Amino acid sequence: AHDSNIHLARQVEKHGCLSFVCDMPRFARGRRAGRVGRMLLQTCLLLLLLAAMLAPMANVAMAMFPSNAAIMRVVRDGPLFAQLERCGAAPADASEWRSRAEALATSVAPSVVAGDARDDAEALAALFADVTEVEAVDASVGLDAEPSPLALARQRLFHVCLPTYFWCRHVHAEAKRQGRIGGEEQRRVFVVGMSAPQGCGKTTMVEQLVALWTADGVKCAALSIDDVYLNGTALDALAAANPSNRLLGVRGNPGTHDIGLALSTFAALDDALAEGSAAAPPILLPRYDKALRGGRGDRAPRSQWPTAPVGLEVLLFEGWMAGFSPTSPERAREVGGDDLAAINTNLAARYGESCGGYSAMFGRADAWLVVGVEDPAHVFKWRREAEQKMALAGRGAMDDAAVEDFVSRYMPAYRLYLPGLYEQARGAGVDGKPTLFVHVDGDRRPVPDPESPR
Repeated sequence: AHDSNIHLARQVEKHGCLSFVCDMPRFARGRRAGRVGRMLLQTCLLLLLLAAMLAPMANVAMAMFPSNAAIMRVVRDGPLFAQLERCGAAPADASEWRSRAEALATSVAPSVVAGDARDDAEALAALFADVTEVEAVDASVGLDAEPSPLALARQRLFHVCLPTYFWCRHVHAEAKRQGRIGGEEQRRVFVVGMSAPQGCGKTTMVEQLVALWTADGVKCAALSIDDVYLNGTALDALAAANPSNRLLGVRGNPGTHDIGLALSTFAALDDALAEGSAAAPPILLPRYDKALRGGRGDRAPRSQWPTAPVGLEVLLFEGWMAGFSPTSPERAREVGGDDLAAINTNLAARYGESCGGYSAMFGRADAWLVVGVEDPAHVFKWRREAEQKMALAGRGAMDDAAVEDFVSRYMPAYRLYLPGLYEQARGAGVDGKPTLFVHVDGDRRPVPDPESPR
């Protein structure tokens, strides 16, 4: 048997594995190895060859986990899918959902799961690592009492981020088709206003939307209402002029923004797009540094402002109070006393003919994304969580008492303006514009809007 093994090894070396296996009876003829031994060896070698041939197909199968059918079950389980179907924004091809999900999987999957992923497909598969039965994927993303980190990641990806992007892409295409943007006379940037409470995840959502637009070849950038605060000197002067109004003692509420800066930025982006990429000068996007002046914040130096992409087509304009519209002075005073009445006056004011105030700034939006919360008091918890993460990272952070004081200065405006904003979003749209309303719970999970029909 030993001599036979040596002979077989030499034949493999001489003729190659495939040739040897196919003509093994000739190689083994006349050797002392018995018929059973020859058949067993030939079978083993054939199995090895088969395994080598099937390995690439196995890799393809792994790359297709989860299946397209499983992904679509997750997608259809989301509270926004029905809205997308009604307006024709939902892609019918499951592969489009998959490709966009793979592009974002690494960023949304918990790092402990996605850290070993070699590519986007493996990162997407990692999002389903806790699913033992593919057929039960849709049930695994249900509104569990204590959802797993993976279940939360799947919900935010398939139930919020991707539906939101596909909706934005649809309304942008409709605006171009109807000639409201993109024509010879109407060549201007498409602005998507995004209104969402502090801490609900809007910054992450904006980053993902910019990434998806860019991957589709559309120049996109983001601007926050926080980036157009008054500079530090002007904020101090505003607080000094209103010493008894604690709502104007910090940045954030209506009256603390440089609306002229926002409107001039919109106009510059429009002009640059209309003139064409060759003739347009670089446009800087304002930025505000909240760490300056000992945490009181100030406008960042212009040298630190990013440059808008040449040929910018889409601008995401987000803010905690974006889309707020004034109420009657009596209602404002009823909800928050004289302090809130002053805020309401600021929201309603027009600052001269060259600047139309907050209504002009918000009116520049062509469409709206509104993230609604069942209770604005969730902002207290979300802010505490953010500050705790900053403390663990060794950065300066507020304690719970400071968080309570800080967030409480925004609560009167939430109580006064959110009901009207949500009513518009559920109805004809904010300012009559196309609007997608996304309802989230205290865990930032997308949930069905209790006041809207499914």
